[in-house]
Amino acid sequence: RRLKDIIDDSLLLKYHTEMQSCGMTTGPEGPSTWSLTLQERYTKMLLFDATWRSLAWRKHEVLNMQNSTALWDLYGGVLATGTPINGNRDDWRLEFRELDSMGRRGQDLEVSHWGFEVELSLVEIAMDPTQNLLVLLTV
Repeated sequence: RRLKDIIDDSLLLKYHTEMQSCGMTTGPEGPSTWSLTLQERYTKMLLFDATWRSLAWRKHEVLNMQNSTALWDLYGGVLATGTPINGNRDDWRLEFRELDSMGRRGQDLEVSHWGFEVELSLVEIAMDPTQNLLVLLTV
């Protein structure tokens, strides 16, 4: 009983105890976390965990995947789509959209969107945004 009272009276101990029970670890310190108090971090962590446990999303967004979108990949919070230009499978428009995340870096951020064209006969695309890696498979 005394141990529970000690933990309940210490926000830092509650934060680390709850973090362990959620299967989380403290991320690297950086500018995005410097502005957050311990109470804000604790509240965001509990909200993030509760949202995933109940699958109760706080935001719903529908992305229009055009009928002509022939290639796509979703990885690391980034959606990549490949569309043939004018139906020509030797020229492609690749578009990338960073999906919105309430938990990304602890704050609401604007979503990035970018793209480019390639003159390749693509059959597949794959990526790993954490490594800045884009793989284009051609015929």
